[in-house]
Amino acid sequence: MDSKFQPVPDVRELSYEERRLVDAMLEQAKAPVLFFDQLRDAYVVARCPCGCPSIDVGLRGRSLPTGPTRVLADFVFGSDDDLSGIFVFEQDGLLGGIELYALANGTPFVLPSIESLRPFEIPPSSDEEG
Repeated sequence: MDSKFQPVPDVRELSYEERRLVDAMLEQAKAPVLFFDQLRDAYVVARCPCGCPSIDVGLRGRSLPTGPTRVLADFVFGSDDDLSGIFVFEQDGLLGGIELYALANGTPFVLPSIESLRPFEIPPSSDEEG
């Protein structure tokens, strides 16, 4: 696994909140069914050293995912003053983890509620308007 994260000393199951959030994000993004199946076998293998809730996951019975990251579900949450993003990613067809990031102020240190998620949309550039 190509990760900047710190390995978790004792790998652990995803929390109920993590599992529920990833499931909802995959569902809203209409992700392929195989990732829902993989979520059942996912466990935490590494976490972000900054203390935010970003994690890398492994799947029981499989090698850790490697290779380039591809976003499966991408959302924002918060107000304009504290806007943050969260995405679920895969690597080589395997569920890879959850990444949180700041778009306004500091990185969020709690997972967002499902109800607060809005799809990440890049506004059209002024060149495309017309």
